[in-house]
Amino acid sequence: PTTNGMGPQGYNYRKDAQKFIHKMYAIFDATYKTTEGMLIWIDADTFTKKRVTRQFLEKTIGKAPVVHLGRSAINYSETSFMAFNMKSNQALEFLADFKALYENGEVFGYAEWHDGYIFERLLNLHKNHGLKPLNLSPKCEDLNAFGVSPLATFMEHLKGNLKDNPDARQVNSTDGNKPIKIIPKNAVADEVILRNVDANRKL
Repeated sequence: PTTNGMGPQGYNYRKDAQKFIHKMYAIFDATYKTTEGMLIWIDADTFTKKRVTRQFLEKTIGKAPVVHLGRSAINYSETSFMAFNMKSNQALEFLADFKALYENGEVFGYAEWHDGYIFERLLNLHKNHGLKPLNLSPKCEDLNAFGVSPLATFMEHLKGNLKDNPDARQVNSTDGNKPIKIIPKNAVADEVILRNVDANRKL
């Protein structure tokens, strides 16, 4: 199947596995390098409004095996923030199963291919087998789970069109500093990447 979200009707993010797979493989890679503590993912379009303390994190996420931002307005969590307890076998099994979904192509059997949808389906499966995740936004009735979670005291996620709003980027933190805007850039030219893709496709 086409995995970049492009189809007869145009672009559909729900079928764009390529865009969201980068996030998941960054997390999967980190699991090999992290053997204790909490492995925390925060989307790059998030900035801090004041210093995030260890005390706040320990109080907020504790030692839960999996931490997420649930939503009732849609059938999958907001994955701008996730945390995994690397001392928990339940968390390690969850991450191993998550990676396997991509490795064996099972992800393409789901109705949607982005990380949020896959995360929620897998979360429900593991909950049925005893996983007790921590939902930081149990009362979220819209799409902005980050904004109603305890994280909002310290951080702001420029969700969706917010990242295109200049005013949103200019919100000052409590110490007077402005958030850093990060613009990712490939290490090599686009044409080199395309040539490599073309050459490896033949293999």
